[in-house]
This record gives sequence, structure tokens and C-alpha cells, in this order.
Amino acid sequence: WLSFFCISFSLAVFFFWLRVCVSKKVDGVYNDDPVKNPEAELIREMSFQQMESEMKITVMDKTAVTLCRENDIPVVVFNIKKKGMLTQAVQGSATVGTRIGG
Repeated sequence: WLSFFCISFSLAVFFFWLRVCVSKKVDGVYNDDPVKNPEAELIREMSFQQMESEMKITVMDKTAVTLCRENDIPVVVFNIKKKGMLTQAVQGSATVGTRIGG
């Protein structure tokens, strides 16, 4: 059973994409659920190892994370509901969402 993320990230590997952009309804990856906890803090950068070790972070499945880590493809998690964020995420802006890599 392959997840949407596994299929998408496999395409990223096959086509040598520079990054994978994951759109969400929140600004990026948080240390807690920002919908339930208004005190949750946005994490601007994290490694794949941190992503894999944090059990409560559920942005994507672990197989997809491993696929990107093994192929050195960074992931940008951003808020699709904010105007201009998709363009900035695709262009690699450091001010958009959470960057996962390394």
C-alpha cells in the first residue's frame, strides 16, 4: 500500500527534483498541533533524522521521509492558503514554512 507521499516523492527522485513542496493548512511543522494548541511553535528547520524520531510529527509518513533523506531531496512544508506561498516555496525561499533536510 503506497501513500500519496511515497508516490509523489518517488516522482521527485525519478525526475531529479530540487525539492518537494508539501502544502498544508498551517504555516509548516509545529512542535504540537497548532489547531488544538495556540501556543504551538513553528519549527523553521529540521533534519530528516529529527522528523523520523519525533513520533508526534505527522506531516508525512516515515517511508516518504526516508525516500527523501536517502536521495538528498529537501522538503518544504508551507501554508497553501496564504497568497504567494506556493511560488515562494517552489523558488526555495527561506522565509516560507518549514525546511526539512540534511
